[in-house]
Amino acid sequence: MEQRYVLRSTQDNRYCIGVVDDTNGGKVVLAKYERGGTTRTRWTLDPFTGLIRLASSEQLVLDATPQTQGAQLTVTNYQFGKKSQTWDWVKKPQTIINSGNGMVVDNQGAVVELGNPIILYTDHNGNNQHWEFQVVEVALFKTVAEEEAAGAK
Repeated sequence: MEQRYVLRSTQDNRYCIGVVDDTNGGKVVLAKYERGGTTRTRWTLDPFTGLIRLASSEQLVLDATPQTQGAQLTVTNYQFGKKSQTWDWVKKPQTIINSGNGMVVDNQGAVVELGNPIILYTDHNGNNQHWEFQVVEVALFKTVAEEEAAGAK
């Protein structure tokens, strides 16, 4: 099993990166942080491919299409070699840099509010562009998944 992460805001650690809908084209937004994450806030990160995958649907990856400043990020079906879907989080700690254009993941306007868009923006080293990569423990992940499954019944 790959390691899972919650991409927690350093601007306000009550929030993290999540998706409105875990389907192709789902919008990426500021979500409420919950211990262990949820199906819409857990991610797998592969430093070799640069892919950030939604853990609940491994086919869905973080995507910056269109490649323009201010564009809201989405999760889309993985396409081999697509630069808008590859990222670097090693070069500059706590910053997620898009391989296609060098812009970074940004909490739009530094607004700390549930559902605020997560966008692509020029790096200005603001707190709204810094993220903590919090490991989700496997045992906790299983417990949370079991609780979510029980709640769905």
